[in-house]
Amino acid sequence: MKSKLNIFNKYVIPFRFRKFYKDYKNKEFKLLDAGCGPYNVLKAKIVFPKCDYYGLDITIYDYKGAGYDLMKHFYKIDLLSGNLSEVPDNFFDIIMCTHVLEHITNGLDIVAELTKKVKPNGRLYIEFPSVRTLSLPSIPATFNFCDDDSHIRIYSIQEIANILLAKNFKVIRAGKRRDIFRILLMPVYYVVDRFFYKHGYAGVFYDIIGWAEYVYSQKRKVEK
Repeated sequence: MKSKLNIFNKYVIPFRFRKFYKDYKNKEFKLLDAGCGPYNVLKAKIVFPKCDYYGLDITIYDYKGAGYDLMKHFYKIDLLSGNLSEVPDNFFDIIMCTHVLEHITNGLDIVAELTKKVKPNGRLYIEFPSVRTLSLPSIPATFNFCDDDSHIRIYSIQEIANILLAKNFKVIRAGKRRDIFRILLMPVYYVVDRFFYKHGYAGVFYDIIGWAEYVYSQKRKVEK
């Protein structure tokens, strides 16, 4: 797993990292990945080797090659509880929450809680399936929103942006996730997904059709 991640992420920076890559690529900073899974830390440490990576997820996955040993700290938290008191306030330079909200009913409350954990001038990146996914056909892996039985709620850019604006964040950019590099390399990703990872091929089409949406924001400084 790690060798494959090295090949792709060393030369093709994932879209969610590219938003803040220019400002943080050579810096030491604190990154919280809410809904990290077992392998995201490997990707992050390739792109940002100096970052202190903090993971948050409902459980520790016992997968071969998982990168928990590379994390500065792991928070074992069920986001459905809404209790993030274990996570320090005003602490993280970057928080990512990618493809997590659609799995919980209280996603807007979680967004509001995550805003407390970001330092002034820190960034918050949120990504989720668009409403368009409800009208797509079913193909292997997840193409239609309901292909994944754990998908239980659709969110919109507007409602997430409104939470952020109310919490003294400015929205830097929002819209459909369209990664030009993944679009250009779609045949390569298809081969890797189909024959190496063996988890279907729906994901290779996500960027060209705008399957996912995102909101990227920054916490304003509070004037004293």
